Amino acid sequence: MNQTIKISNQQKIGEGGNWEVFEAYSENYPDYSSIILKTRNGDPNCSIKKYIEKFKLIQLNELPTVSFLEKIYNDGIAYIITENLNIVSPFYVSPNSVITKEQKETNEKLKALGSPIKNRTECVYEQKVYEEKIKVINGLENMINKVKEDLKRVSKKGIIIDYDSYFLKASNLENIDYKIADFDNIYEDRKNSFLDILENNFQEFERALNSFIDYFVIKEKRNEYKLCLTKTVHRQ
Repeated sequence: MNQTIKISNQQKIGEGGNWEVFEAYSENYPDYSSIILKTRNGDPNCSIKKYIEKFKLIQLNELPTVSFLEKIYNDGIAYIITENLNIVSPFYVSPNSVITKEQKETNEKLKALGSPIKNRTECVYEQKVYEEKIKVINGLENMINKVKEDLKRVSKKGIIIDYDSYFLKASNLENIDYKIADFDNIYEDRKNSFLDILENNFQEFERALNSFIDYFVIKEKRNEYKLCLTKTVHRQ
């Protein structure tokens, strides 16, 4: 789809190095009480066309991801429009989008010294989960084993998925789950062997889940979950 649509109730909920992110409503998508809009902010190589192509690659290979992702126009501005995974909690969050307490303190010190600091908009859902902390992760080992099987399948096709592509959610009432919901850093590798690609994918997933545990889980449970991650990821 590449059309002009009507957008209302648009609110900025975060930004990264490449995109500004908004929640909004569109009467063109009546089945969704809320949708996500992204507009490019930064690297000109992060084109909407390439982003959509990578989404389709993930979708084609049947990895968990958003239900739709398209290019639209609103007031002459090109956007990506996609599913809002966080209409209800628990929320899917990316450890790549957190502004930690330590980072905030460092920024305040640099500002006081007169150093130029870019005021990045906090990612609403990431900051909420970061501040409240997850107390229990259910089904961790099963989820890791599922991801391993998913990564074995796509690694055979030469697909590399970097850590910042992963969004995870967990609560005391539901099993932990993951989706691939950012598509900037997904690549096709035609040079390296299956085993090299698989090892790279395992490392990126392990990095994502380790960071998820560090940022979003209560301190008392982190070692337990990290031990489970290490044992399960590297088990043959």
